[in-house]
Order: sequence, then C-alpha cells, then structure tokens
Amino acid sequence: MPPFFAESGYAWEIDLTDAGAPELTARADDVEQWTRSPLRLYEDGAPLGPAHCLHARVRRTGRGAYSHWQKRLIFSTSDNSDPNTNGKQYTIRPDADADPSN
Repeated sequence: MPPFFAESGYAWEIDLTDAGAPELTARADDVEQWTRSPLRLYEDGAPLGPAHCLHARVRRTGRGAYSHWQKRLIFSTSDNSDPNTNGKQYTIRPDADADPSN
C-alpha cells in the first residue's frame, strides 16, 4: 500500500482513492458520525487500533491509533516507526460486521 506520507508527529497518511479503496470514502467518519467507518487497518495481519481516533492522538501518541476521515487514512504504526521502511505490510479491509448502509 505504500507510499505513505508523513503527516505530523507519529502520523502517516494515505489517500484511499489512490490506494484502490475508493468505495470506503463514502463511509468515512465525519463530524456527525464519528464512528461510522468500517475500515480496519492491519500490520502484518495483526489489527491496529484504536480506530476512530482524534488526529491529535494519532500524531502525539501513535502506537497503532488511526482515523479514516473523508478519503484519507491517518494512522500510526504499532512501534511508531516509518511504514515506508520498517519492512511491515499494511492492509485495510472493511469490518465484516459493519452496516453497509452507513
């Protein structure tokens, strides 16, 4: 899924339309529905999280926190390393239990 772009602090960013997941853009978290997104992020097959985090938390704390906001995924790695060079694989997929009408 790289390249990932440095956002700020421990946060990295990727445009989901460029990453081949434009269908998730319409279901992103927004001001009225902070936890609507069904997107789940995995690092080497292990789930990262928490999801739906404030961007400030992702930037400041990292440790796998992420946010799916509009067409962007703002995330941190489990060890706050650079996802472009740490040798780990990042994948996204929708939560199977998520309501597709959201």
